[in-house]
Amino acid sequence: MKYNTGEFQEQPDGCTCFIPANLPLNPPFELTPEIQSSLSNADRALSFLDAIIGMVPDPDLLSFMFARKEALLSAQIEGTEATFSGLLSYEANIESDDNPEHIRQVVNNFKAITEGFSKIKSEPVSISLLCSLHKTLLTGVRGKNKMPGHIRPIQNFVGGDDCYSAKYDPPPQEDVMFRLTNLIDYINSDDHTPPLIKAAIIYAYFEMIHPFLDGNGRVGRLLIIMFLLKEKVIEHPILTISYYLKEKRKEHYLQLGNISKNGDVEGWIQFFLTGVVEASNLTKETSQSIVRMKKDLDDWVINKDIGGINGIKLNNMLFSSPIFSIPNIRDHCGISHQAAARLVKKYVDAGYVVETSGKTRYKRYKFVKYIELLSKGTQLPQEE
Repeated sequence: MKYNTGEFQEQPDGCTCFIPANLPLNPPFELTPEIQSSLSNADRALSFLDAIIGMVPDPDLLSFMFARKEALLSAQIEGTEATFSGLLSYEANIESDDNPEHIRQVVNNFKAITEGFSKIKSEPVSISLLCSLHKTLLTGVRGKNKMPGHIRPIQNFVGGDDCYSAKYDPPPQEDVMFRLTNLIDYINSDDHTPPLIKAAIIYAYFEMIHPFLDGNGRVGRLLIIMFLLKEKVIEHPILTISYYLKEKRKEHYLQLGNISKNGDVEGWIQFFLTGVVEASNLTKETSQSIVRMKKDLDDWVINKDIGGINGIKLNNMLFSSPIFSIPNIRDHCGISHQAAARLVKKYVDAGYVVETSGKTRYKRYKFVKYIELLSKGTQLPQEE
């Protein structure tokens, strides 16, 4: 079915901008048998994923590792060249081969994600909330001159420098607040649309409005997860939807473009629901592997009597801080520097951790297999 999603209007300056129609959709979205089947698959995938995360001893810890991954993937869609290992190294105050500017972009994205997850628990989605997230996202990094925290007062162009070279011209600045207010009202309304379908529509319309001068994609993808948390579709921020949107980048933009060009909302929603399943399956497989990894490590410590209770403490720390130093272990376990060094050597000898600095002093260690598990799907082209 073709939906009335808006229209292209020529502006006084000669540009032809797309003006999104008001939400909810007109006519109301129809659940075809194909969409219903895809929706059921996506709901099951998310429910099973939440159940898996609920079995982890510290689900919040793992959830925010996946939030880091989502921050990285979402930034990579926009051209940021950074790695998961580089992000963890930055957080541990360790140098890496990653471009520091690109890493800071990911760090800002992660800060915006954690801010959004925290605020959505106690307040509705609002323009001021989106502006706050946007400010966090762009402050001090690429885009810092693109009015962080403010709705654009001028026209912007997607994929070009002007309306003649751009791939898409969003609505003119004088129309943005009206369209964004309508979207916010739709987000906070109870119109009985299945939440996953509504999340797909919200993201698509946010991108069509393009309310900021930069960072719209990252804010829009964050909005997906925030909405699903708000609607309690997921209990933990574990859906790395950007994994799928990055893997299918060309189709991602093609399907979004079809909404404005020919009202093909169904094609976009079908694509989005497939992405929810694929992203959920990857996170499920990663989570199950991490649970097995933790069990194997604990069994090794207990059966080989590796450090007693301090071995278990170190195991727990590895999954929250997989890049570490001897002083980190010393302070975490409350033991001497020498005892911490002896304990870590056993992990190195067994192949669980790797010394990566090559230094004789101030050595740094990585829980490599754990980092590799979490890195799946985030590799840059030269790493693949």
